[in-house]
Amino acid sequence: MPIHRSSTLLASSLGLTAAISALSLWAILEMRHDALEVASANGHNIALLVQRDIQRNLDLYDMTLMAVVHAHAQPEVRALSGEVRESLLKDYTAPTHGMGSVFITNAQGVATFNFGKEIPERIDLSGREYFQAQREAKGNQLYIGHPYIPYSSNARSSIALSRRLEREDGSFAGVVGANLELNYFRELFSGLNLGEGGTVSLHMRDGTLLARWPDSPPAGTLAGAFERYLASGEETFFDVGSDGETRWHDFRPVEGYPLVFSVALPSAEIYEDWYWRGGLIALLGLALDGTVIGLALIALRQMRQRDRKEAELQMAASTDPLTGLNNRRAFDLRAGHEWSRYQRSGAALSVMLMDIDKFKAYNDHYGHPAGDAALRTVAQVIAEWTRRPSDCAARFGGEEFVILLGDSDEADALALAEHIRASLQELAVLHEHGPLGVLTLSIGVASTSRFSPVNWAELLQSADSALYQAKNGGRNRVVGFRPVEVESS
Repeated sequence: MPIHRSSTLLASSLGLTAAISALSLWAILEMRHDALEVASANGHNIALLVQRDIQRNLDLYDMTLMAVVHAHAQPEVRALSGEVRESLLKDYTAPTHGMGSVFITNAQGVATFNFGKEIPERIDLSGREYFQAQREAKGNQLYIGHPYIPYSSNARSSIALSRRLEREDGSFAGVVGANLELNYFRELFSGLNLGEGGTVSLHMRDGTLLARWPDSPPAGTLAGAFERYLASGEETFFDVGSDGETRWHDFRPVEGYPLVFSVALPSAEIYEDWYWRGGLIALLGLALDGTVIGLALIALRQMRQRDRKEAELQMAASTDPLTGLNNRRAFDLRAGHEWSRYQRSGAALSVMLMDIDKFKAYNDHYGHPAGDAALRTVAQVIAEWTRRPSDCAARFGGEEFVILLGDSDEADALALAEHIRASLQELAVLHEHGPLGVLTLSIGVASTSRFSPVNWAELLQSADSALYQAKNGGRNRVVGFRPVEVESS
């Protein structure tokens, strides 16, 4: 039972600590997931808002170009004088964020009109990418060129949005274009709250970088993420940059245009709060686990102490304090158990009663302390010869001792009794009034292998009768019970 209680307590403690650890781990993982969800939502919202802002501005540019294309296609507009036509075209040109200049070229690439930042009159633009692209184009599609420096005054790095002008027969008549300064994107991006390590970028679909904020880390650091986006089509993922830092990326294509806006947030910043909060929860979980284990160990120690005390009390209740052998109560319980086992199995059961010869005279002559020492000596000899689990030796009362021998017939019992008698005699404990001048024992033996007693009391009484015969026969001897002898007496 004590072992079962200890095992139950230990299993319960381990189960509780496992539950605490599992809950702590679950909370930490949930917090990590929530941190990513919040960062993802913020990054997605930034990307969506900026992408829509860029898209609206580009739509305004394209509306301007389409208005100019539509006006150019009207015969009545083309019939107007140059001065009036330019004034009318200016009315079609809506100023938008980042606009550098709006211009028109003829079929040879010579600029015939410009609005916004001035460009030299009649300048040849036939070598520009947008002109060559529109000249070869089939249909009036919007074309966004790669970054370049326009010829206009105070020009900054820009991209040109252009559409093809056509004659009534569909032949190429020139280009209408508008320069969008890339500084517009940097100004737009600089107002975003990206944290210390966040980065936003705008790329063309072919990977050309148009703008990014801030300018560090170097642009090539995140090139691998953009290549992964183009190859897989994934819009959100973690990727390790060439600088070894892991970042979360969100890519958003600008609808209707060959541009992609992206947000990159370092994972260290995404999980910055989670690190210390998760660490705090882990420490609290460990503290709780430690507390549970500590309390369990304290409880186990107290249980062991209580079990030990109970065992000591049980031992004291069943042990003779002077000799250390079983007392009469413990012997009677064991005798009842062994008698029941004998009745079930039929295995031989033997008992021997022994008495110290002339012990009263020993006490009177040597004193009670010496008498107690003599009793302990006899008990030690008996204990030395009764070590089997089926043996039970006890102090029966005063100077009498009893031994119960399970699974032992009369021959075994007589042999053991003789060993005990001889061993005590060999010790030569002085006893002037004893049969041989030393401490000796008289022993009576009874066994179920010799006769079949009706009950335990009859078997014990038979051993007592044999002891009586040993004393009458001169003491210091072993006598086995003989039923015939009892009847004849």
